[in-house]
Amino acid sequence: MDNSKPLIIAGRDDGFGERMRALLNALYISKKFGFKFGFVWRDINNIQNLLDGKVLIPWANLPTREYLFDQDFIKSYYRQDIEFAYETPVLWSLYRQSIKNILKKPYEKEWGWYSTQGDLSEYFTDVDEGEYRTELVSCWKQIDFSSHVKKIFEKAHSKFLDIGKFVAIHIRTGEVIHDEFYRNILYHCRYKIFPYPFALEIALKEIKKGHRVIFFGDDLNLIQNLKEYCSFNKQAQENIFSIDDIIAFEQLDNGYDRLLFELVLMSKSEYIFGSGTTGFSRCASWIENKIFINIFDHLSLIEQYEIILKYIDIENIDDLYRSCNYFFLFLLSEQLNLNFDIKLRYLSKSLRYDSGSLNSEVFYINLLLQNEKFKEADDRLEQVICKNKKKFFDLLLGYGQNPTFPYDIYMNYYFKDFDQYSNIFYVACRIFSEFNIPESRVNTYYPNFHPIIFDQFKMFIFKDLPKSDQEIGAVKKIRNHLAYKLGVAAIKNSKSLWGYIRMPYVLSYIRDMHKESQNKMDKKSISLEYYSDYESALKEKEGFVYKLGQIIIKAHKNWHKGGYIMLWFEVKKLKKEFKKGK
Repeated sequence: MDNSKPLIIAGRDDGFGERMRALLNALYISKKFGFKFGFVWRDINNIQNLLDGKVLIPWANLPTREYLFDQDFIKSYYRQDIEFAYETPVLWSLYRQSIKNILKKPYEKEWGWYSTQGDLSEYFTDVDEGEYRTELVSCWKQIDFSSHVKKIFEKAHSKFLDIGKFVAIHIRTGEVIHDEFYRNILYHCRYKIFPYPFALEIALKEIKKGHRVIFFGDDLNLIQNLKEYCSFNKQAQENIFSIDDIIAFEQLDNGYDRLLFELVLMSKSEYIFGSGTTGFSRCASWIENKIFINIFDHLSLIEQYEIILKYIDIENIDDLYRSCNYFFLFLLSEQLNLNFDIKLRYLSKSLRYDSGSLNSEVFYINLLLQNEKFKEADDRLEQVICKNKKKFFDLLLGYGQNPTFPYDIYMNYYFKDFDQYSNIFYVACRIFSEFNIPESRVNTYYPNFHPIIFDQFKMFIFKDLPKSDQEIGAVKKIRNHLAYKLGVAAIKNSKSLWGYIRMPYVLSYIRDMHKESQNKMDKKSISLEYYSDYESALKEKEGFVYKLGQIIIKAHKNWHKGGYIMLWFEVKKLKKEFKKGK
């Protein structure tokens, strides 16, 4: 590898739009600063579209490297020796700094930098938007596509000449609605979706201005249904098209060709309406320097709320879409400070149309907790845990997906006497436990949240436990040993069912607090034998409580060798010894 110049690598591994935006940015940086350009392109196979091909999935229609690019382009710039970068910082270390800092060592990687897919004029403080967008058009033309792909681009351009001027509305839904995993992380993906009521409102307004409108999107049934809804209006009949109306007359061999045709045709529009985090329609706006309108910025909160209410119950809409839009109404009602009953009604309707939505369930329970309806929340949790325990905690605690829940989703489980509600208490313990693991996904995502959870647990769970006594005296010092503290806690919590349930969390907490207190203590302390109650202290040390604590410490140290399995037998043996008076 030539190390004379740093590399700028386009290495995204998600959908086509985000990959191509990263590639365009890499070309821009390469041209501007003389970096060596390279790209990574992992082909994804064996992914199927949904609903008999009517819902298009990004990875099912992602062109392969050989299909998309010319062989000379691949030979010159494809890097087999570099991994894709979907979860790498991709320039985050320079966010809101000067773009010139990429010239300074150390680079993000030994060889240079991964390219971001974000808008560099927003990413850096000194990238001129006009110059940047003009150069992106030039960068697109610089890419050597395969001869077949070039023919698809020519077809799209020819079709544009037939159609004339139009406005593009990109209705991004697809797998976010129709795949259970994505539905359950709807809050995380909410700005990727283009709500269908917005599409109707914008389309009808645009034709009143005398514009043609083309609906682009990944759910072909939805697009057709929206077009048919608009057919009551003669002007709409003549000026609103679905992408299928146009593609039906073209010879497109597969999903790759359809995706490429749509991208280029969309880029010919006057301007593009898209969702907040869509990569595909943003890419289309880049390659011809067209205006991209983020629908969530374009419409005020009250406009969004009123438009969804206006169109949410139109006919021939899949229940999963209604569920999603009722969840949006809930989020908007939160932002607009509407009352509890309205919020609860929207979440109830979201669950009516998608009874398996754990996303809506999490917010439903949180709404009850926020409004101190603890018994209702506890009963609701019992049902959810009974039916979907693993999926519920996977979602809540972020396994496999970075969580983006508001922090109060977690905090609301901690309130006065929350341990009186068994299911709420159980969830609170699970939250505490997960935040107590430094490498956990949820702890990584909320790096400053652990001490807050820790304090909440300390305040409420341990309110009835004996506090550490720091008074001077041999007996007092023995009772401040970790073994004694653990023994007391174990005995106290063995007297009730909930005590048994919370015991692991209690013991974990005591270990952590003891370690923290020991670090703060003066190491030069007086030996036990100098105290007048030395003999009593020795008896305490030989007592059942202290010995029990020692067994617990031993079990913890040997957990990988089955220490906790042996703990039950050791405790039984200890009790037997003390009953016999040793």
